[in-house]
Amino acid sequence: MSMVGTWDERSGVHYSKNQSEVYEEVAHTLRNKTLRVVTIVSEPYVLLRKDSKTSSAGEDRLDGYCVDILRQMALLLGFRFELRLVRDGTYGVVNARGEWSGIIREVMDREADLAIGDLTITVSRSRAVDFTLPFMHTGIGILYRRPVQESRLFYFLLPLSLDVWLCLLAAYLGSALMLHLAARMAPAEWHVPRHGAKCDCDRSSGADSPRNALGLGESLWYATAALLFQGCETSPRAASTRLIAISWWVFSLIMVSFYTANMAAFLVNEKLQFPIENVHDLAAQSKIKYGCMSSGSTETFFKESKLEPYERMWTVMSNNREDSLASSTGEGVERVRRGDYAFLMEAATIEYLTDRDCQLAQIGGLLDSKGYGFALPRGSPYTAHLSEAILRLQETGVIARLKKQWWMGHCSQQREKERGSSALSDVQDSSEEANALGVSNVGGVFLVLLGGLGVSSVCVILEFVWKTHPSSKAKKKALERSCDIMELSKKESKTSLEVLATAQQDRSISVLPATTLQVDVVDNGEASAHAQQRRPDVS
Repeated sequence: MSMVGTWDERSGVHYSKNQSEVYEEVAHTLRNKTLRVVTIVSEPYVLLRKDSKTSSAGEDRLDGYCVDILRQMALLLGFRFELRLVRDGTYGVVNARGEWSGIIREVMDREADLAIGDLTITVSRSRAVDFTLPFMHTGIGILYRRPVQESRLFYFLLPLSLDVWLCLLAAYLGSALMLHLAARMAPAEWHVPRHGAKCDCDRSSGADSPRNALGLGESLWYATAALLFQGCETSPRAASTRLIAISWWVFSLIMVSFYTANMAAFLVNEKLQFPIENVHDLAAQSKIKYGCMSSGSTETFFKESKLEPYERMWTVMSNNREDSLASSTGEGVERVRRGDYAFLMEAATIEYLTDRDCQLAQIGGLLDSKGYGFALPRGSPYTAHLSEAILRLQETGVIARLKKQWWMGHCSQQREKERGSSALSDVQDSSEEANALGVSNVGGVFLVLLGGLGVSSVCVILEFVWKTHPSSKAKKKALERSCDIMELSKKESKTSLEVLATAQQDRSISVLPATTLQVDVVDNGEASAHAQQRRPDVS
């Protein structure tokens, strides 16, 4: 202690030193001073070393995020410290008589010069002790066990809603039927097979009659191939059927693009289906039990809150303290692992736990906003110096580096590997999800299809009327007469060829050489015969 001024009744306070001089003098006294530091075990802020068999004392037996920050502050300010654990193992709450317990009580009684750990800065605590600037900002979150991923065979149907799938089926069947009817009415779609007759009048034979390639089955196959971007052996020929095909192509292109984009969004934003999504869902049900750690800031938050649903939740927890409140963070986390229990705790600790246990997850957002700070006795001259040291460590990135060192777990490393990122991923709100496309989102595509079908209907009617016009009938009759003439000529030519062939055959028989048989009788009575050819005289 040093004198910085005097006071008298007449003139009041007289400062012999200005503020900067006082600040430097306190900083000088802090150097080489040994501070008594009290803390509480709370992973990863303060924890016992693995080789430690007792929790009674010693800086060498304790480690953690806050212990590393304390060491860095000691290097900056030049002080030493003695670290021990709090006697009753609690952070400190005030009872009905206004008496504090735990760490806050020991700091108030000046049994410790400094308290470190995940001490939440609250209004009630600030009235009892002084706090440094917060070294971490956080809030109350909900820790819950991840549900088992259910197998969904029809997951591919999720990008589109049920009404869109039904409309798509109706559009598919309607377009195929429209294509078939238009092909039946369009003259250009009727053609004679290549192996058939060369003229339209050769329709007496069933094999040579005109055929339509776009039957009902072929139309359904064509619509399926177009929807899947595949080729088809049958192609429309008439203008009306081609308009229907173009309309279906455009419709298929847009619908497939919608489906692909929304499927990608579903895969990116795929999340597990939790039975609860936020604190309101938790308060509205009774199947899942919930609670917090007793004698902590989270309990004080619910106890003093007058807002819904926090007030109602505290009523439930206080009426069933054994099943709701946990004596430590480890006990609450173990209840969560067993299932059907949600633990309300600081989100920073939830982030640490979920990075090491992939079966745990945070539900919803933060219930409030708060910070962690170090506590000192009221009026301590070292508060400003310790706060300045925290600011310098934050500006130089030391605190961020220490947080990454202590928080990084195998779960976060696995997520980084999957996402191809080296930064820690923030806690995402589980309420974010991709919505299925509704009719209001894709209704314009159906209008385009209906417009194309309407134009093609007008076109096929015009083609049909044009084909049945009297002038067209006259042309058809003229064509049939010309075909009759050609058929008659063909028959006459065939008859002439047959007569000519018969004459040539008869002529060939008449010019064959004659054959005579001569028999000679010899002396021995035997007869010998030999044939002798004689060429008749045809001259």
